Amino acid sequence: MDPLMSEENSKIDRLIVNFLSGEASSEEQAQLQSWIESDDEHCEYFCRMRDAWQSSAQAGRLPLQRIEKALDKVTERISMTSISEKRRQLQKAQKPIWPRRQLKYAAAAALLMILSGSVTMYFANRRFDRQSCEIIYQANYGSRAYVVLPDSSSVWLNSGSKLVFRSDYNFRERDVKLTGEAYFDVQTNPDKPFIVKAGNLQIKATGTAFNVKAYPEDNQITTTLVKGLVTIEGVDDQQRAFVIKMKPDQSISYRTSSLKKEPESVETRTDNAAVNNLNDIHRQEPIPLPTILHGKTEKHISWKEDRWIIDNENFGNLAIELERRYDVSIRFTSEELKEYNFTGIIENETLEQIFNIFTYSIPLKYSIDKGVVTLTVDKQLEKRYKKAWKTNQ
Repeated sequence: MDPLMSEENSKIDRLIVNFLSGEASSEEQAQLQSWIESDDEHCEYFCRMRDAWQSSAQAGRLPLQRIEKALDKVTERISMTSISEKRRQLQKAQKPIWPRRQLKYAAAAALLMILSGSVTMYFANRRFDRQSCEIIYQANYGSRAYVVLPDSSSVWLNSGSKLVFRSDYNFRERDVKLTGEAYFDVQTNPDKPFIVKAGNLQIKATGTAFNVKAYPEDNQITTTLVKGLVTIEGVDDQQRAFVIKMKPDQSISYRTSSLKKEPESVETRTDNAAVNNLNDIHRQEPIPLPTILHGKTEKHISWKEDRWIIDNENFGNLAIELERRYDVSIRFTSEELKEYNFTGIIENETLEQIFNIFTYSIPLKYSIDKGVVTLTVDKQLEKRYKKAWKTNQ
């Protein structure tokens, strides 16, 4: 046994393993939380142990003998001289030393990724903020990401999105903060509601699958419920509270901008009974009502798949989605082009192939140069499309 493995370290390791496996009692959870909050290095140690655990969950199960054999090979390559030197440096700095067992956990996190072959989606960039004790996952523009949370809930992050949660997630609460867009498949736990904080809204669920789109530049937050139940709580610009209860196959968009705009159009009808509005009798602008989608939730969540469904989308708004998805800048030389709508399916096409597809329904010319797409009106196509449109009237 490593001489640095103290009885206290062994106890903490057992607490962490019990917690991650869902076998920790309430008393053990309280002990572990107290230990994590007592020191930043405790918090970081816990996060590293949890990362190893999460990596195995994301990569899929592997035969135990295969993992142990691979781990043995990796640890054999670790220079004992380097380890000794590291220990001396830590002792000199008078900082606590992590047990050698932690090296195996760290190695496991990397090995499981390699041994698993492929994963459904890309893994998000992860970093740990020691000052706030927060875990931050981020999907850069041009990529998407898949994250497994400590309670085994799954999250798909769209391009340009960020998910933040505290290191004590799932101890007493399951709160996350979202900037951008994410699809959540939440593990059921009635005692600990899953809460997404997006802008000034709180979206609560227990065991539910739903999508939240909350890019700050969009000036609205859209929630689409696939299954389960969701409750949205928030306040308006005048600090008046409201609660919206959603049912499956509903979508709702809440404007975050203080500017007065025209009400959202709906696809079919709205469900007034779904809204429980508190202290809001004299509201100047009524809160939005859920839109009944009638089986059309797929188009709201298809962004996470290779088969992206676009249904009567305004081209100006679609261009913003393309900028995020392909990490490009799209420039319009004519505002007229933004007013066209597009319906279709994009499946593994390149950016150039996509704009070729657009020309079949939108009179545009395009050029792509160093990540910048420039769009202009194709006058010949415009005349042809307008003639065809008049003929069909």
